[in-house]
Amino acid sequence: MLFFDTALKYLELENYKESLAPTTMRTYYWNLKKIIEFSPEIHCEDIDESFIRNYKIFLQQKGDKPNTVAKALSVFRIFTRKMIADKLIKVDPFENIKIGRVYSKRSFLTIKELKLLYLNYIDNKQFLTEGDVELSC
Repeated sequence: MLFFDTALKYLELENYKESLAPTTMRTYYWNLKKIIEFSPEIHCEDIDESFIRNYKIFLQQKGDKPNTVAKALSVFRIFTRKMIADKLIKVDPFENIKIGRVYSKRSFLTIKELKLLYLNYIDNKQFLTEGDVELSC
């Protein structure tokens, strides 16, 4: 069975649909499409550690950031575990692969920056550029 077709069947199961938020469903679909981009005809039984490592390299070469790669691998692992449970995959291909966690610094706009954005939009009906924000702060 093709991996993508099998993964889609899981997503279409009624009890699965009801337990996931719409944003989670979109994230799963988006990440499954990446697997198709890498290997459209991959069968469940052909997924092994080597395939996953090559997929990770593909994502990195495509320009995906470390957090995006980690998320894509996590979604991939979710579906491989379901397939293992259903005996479609015999050996866990993620057994020796550590996805890890990537920590990043999140920054938020200050109240002053938010006001500038809002007032500029109201006044000019256009967006500020990064340079405009730096000049006005």
